[in-house]
Amino acid sequence: MACHELVQRFIRICWIWVGSARTGGTSGSIIGTIWAGAKAKDIAPLKGLRASVLLYAIALMPIAFVPIGPWMGLVLLVSSTVVGPAQVFYLETVDLVRPRGTPVAALGTLWMIEGTAAALAQAIGGNVSELVSPQLTLLLGSIIVFLSPIIFTIGMRTVLRSAA
Repeated sequence: MACHELVQRFIRICWIWVGSARTGGTSGSIIGTIWAGAKAKDIAPLKGLRASVLLYAIALMPIAFVPIGPWMGLVLLVSSTVVGPAQVFYLETVDLVRPRGTPVAALGTLWMIEGTAAALAQAIGGNVSELVSPQLTLLLGSIIVFLSPIIFTIGMRTVLRSAA
């Protein structure tokens, strides 16, 4: 088999694994979001957000230790099912703490901050992955997710009080 054929076969196999992982993550997120929208009406938005993100951090921990492939897709399915409700609680929290008449501006500001943080994290993660190991990058990402519930707990006492 020629080198060119091996490269093409490798690329096809990679796309299959990436596709299964993305499908697992997306499917889980949709399932969790539907559940939260339909069943979690009695939960305070910020407490639901904090609990969902904490469960997400716990569910995401194995990702650094599973091989790329169907098992990673399964981990993403489970962890994304838990983070799906966080998306609902996030929007409800923003709606409760933003100034009246500013829904678009509030989301735009938050998304700008989140996008900047994500770009920085991706740049750092790419360098750590290349210089040290991809598993360390995945592990660090899982550990950093644990910071969100801590930040929400601090915010419950101050600026996010109305959503608690």
